[in-house]
Amino acid sequence: NVIIKILLRITDQPLQANELSHELLVFNEPNLSVDLQYYTYLPILRWQIHQGNDIAANEILDFLHQTAHNSGSEQYLAEMYFEYFRFAAIKNHTHELNRLAEETDLEQKLALSLSDRSPYAWATRERWIKAAIIFHISQNAFELAQQLTHQLVTLNVENGYPVHHLPIIMIQVWLTYCQGQPNMAFIRLNEALSQTIPDGVFLELILVYWPGFR
Repeated sequence: NVIIKILLRITDQPLQANELSHELLVFNEPNLSVDLQYYTYLPILRWQIHQGNDIAANEILDFLHQTAHNSGSEQYLAEMYFEYFRFAAIKNHTHELNRLAEETDLEQKLALSLSDRSPYAWATRERWIKAAIIFHISQNAFELAQQLTHQLVTLNVENGYPVHHLPIIMIQVWLTYCQGQPNMAFIRLNEALSQTIPDGVFLELILVYWPGFR
């Protein structure tokens, strides 16, 4: 089963994961459910971003966004908007980040996601919070981004995730770097890699680079 191979290799063999994703699309694309499309295209998307293939990355993003929209899934819509925010931040497209924040009503999504009575499932809430952190970092609102990161850690623990959850650690490292502390950022990065089981490294670290980490 190709999708199982992708999930097994996605953490430590990104190039093979990318190739396997293409293999799955060639043979099984008509039969893919929404979640399989997301997890199959995501390695390809991250690789295209890493390679600087912006046109291909945008095409994949738009396709996945339309797929998520057609599915009516709040979770996949949140995941795709998170990818849009991340891509815009990587490219340092301030205008696009502002447009996305307005289009998604990000502040309202954030308020709902932080609420104890949020109507969203946890996976959806986490994506909106991370999107908001990325947006505030891009606005140099570092104190607010730091507060949101602390809240995200607390909420993750409450929902059963470990304290050393790699995706959040990467956001903390990025925040440290953007605050003008590159040496401390690399120290924290090394600490994270030595202490954290790297599930999702390919998805959340290897291709989630930012200006300066290239």
